[in-house]
Amino acid sequence: MKSKQGFTLIEIMVASAILALAVIPIFDMMSGANKTMASVEEESIAYGLCTEAAEWMQSLAYRELLVIPSIAKGFLDFRSVEGGFESLEQPVKSLKVGDSAYSYEPAEQFSAYTRRIRVYGPDENRPRGIRIVVEVHWKARLRQSQENKVSLELAKFELD
Repeated sequence: MKSKQGFTLIEIMVASAILALAVIPIFDMMSGANKTMASVEEESIAYGLCTEAAEWMQSLAYRELLVIPSIAKGFLDFRSVEGGFESLEQPVKSLKVGDSAYSYEPAEQFSAYTRRIRVYGPDENRPRGIRIVVEVHWKARLRQSQENKVSLELAKFELD
């Protein structure tokens, strides 16, 4: 009578196949989690850039917003549009702080992002109010075809 002291080749192959079938979904789930985490990180950066620009606009006086192209000269290029001004959609490189511009470091972290600011002046609906819209656009790194956008709207009113 022979004693059995090991596994046969067939048993090892069946065990390997079962293990492979169990591991594949785990790796797929981890890959999906990494893509989701990268997407959340990109969106968090975009919200931060959007909020930063909105806060800068909010910090300006009402009268400065009426002449924003001259205030932002050399930092943002604005053009006149119906009802106000609109900045060209530009890569996010810097933020104006006081009289100087602060450059982001590292610059490549923000290379996928563009920002546009729209300022709509007083009209018959808002005779003493200004509407500001800040948009940040970016192309997702892991989903190359996906274009993303976040926007933030705020209003500023002239007080008596």
